[in-house]
Amino acid sequence: MVIMKMFFQKTDIRTLALLRMLIGGWFFVDYVSMIIIGRVHEAYIDSLVNFPFYGLEFIKPLPAEGMYVIFVLAALAGAGIAIGYRYYLSLSVFFVIHLYVFLIDIVYSLNKFYLFLILAFVLFFMQAHRYWSQDVKQGRVTPIDWVPRWNTLTFQVFYGLIYTYSGISKLNPDWLLQAEPLRTFFSHNWLFGSVEGDIFEVIIYTFTYGGMIFDLTITWLLVNRKTNVFGNIWQASFHLLNFFLLGIGSLSLFMAASTWLLFPTKWLKKKIGLQRYDGICETSSVHQRWVVAGLSVFMFIHVLAPHRHY
Repeated sequence: MVIMKMFFQKTDIRTLALLRMLIGGWFFVDYVSMIIIGRVHEAYIDSLVNFPFYGLEFIKPLPAEGMYVIFVLAALAGAGIAIGYRYYLSLSVFFVIHLYVFLIDIVYSLNKFYLFLILAFVLFFMQAHRYWSQDVKQGRVTPIDWVPRWNTLTFQVFYGLIYTYSGISKLNPDWLLQAEPLRTFFSHNWLFGSVEGDIFEVIIYTFTYGGMIFDLTITWLLVNRKTNVFGNIWQASFHLLNFFLLGIGSLSLFMAASTWLLFPTKWLKKKIGLQRYDGICETSSVHQRWVVAGLSVFMFIHVLAPHRHY
């Protein structure tokens, strides 16, 4: 009964709908930006050689026009996800194209690109298009007010894994004793590059240990009601600092916004108008239980075998 309540408690669908908009919008912006800044040409057209994943050497870039076409299609699919237009078709198109792009060259396999795959895959099992979407507006689906809690809980667990394993990965001599790679980054940074001596050492070790402590503790601060507000202020500040100081880009802004949405403060709940629903979903069918079981196994694999060092 406790497990049933944990996974199938009714929860407001608006959180899931807003998360869909954020994720789809991020997909769209990132793919458009890669076209605009010339990343497509540099990485997949002008490159003399690509480094595919082991055993997948047969996956090659398309000719010049082909790569631009699939990047445009992926951007449009991201927009489709965001506005909830042909939701499952948009998700399928984006996932297939992004998986192809991801596997072409391991050199360009950033952690956020793996996160793209995770987010698109997980969204496919959810009805995030049943509220604030074109599919509802055009009558393809009927709107609903709530979804089982496992929908948002899945994302919360994955975010906890992202933050926690980011902290664990920092428990190494380079990070703790040499303050690397922040030492190298900050020595060429627009703000700290001209700072020298003891002041520079204090700055880099403050950020080094502060980043590690943040990653290892932020999940627990967010899930605790007493520390939720502080946790959200800290995570937003952390990601904004990464955006402005380290130039990490869209990942920082997305994580700041989506983390606040998944672990909302009372103010945000009131602002969005989130409703509290009592009771367990009557529609906790065998199909949904299999979905929950499958996603639980999927998450547990990531607990046992984090892919960061691969």
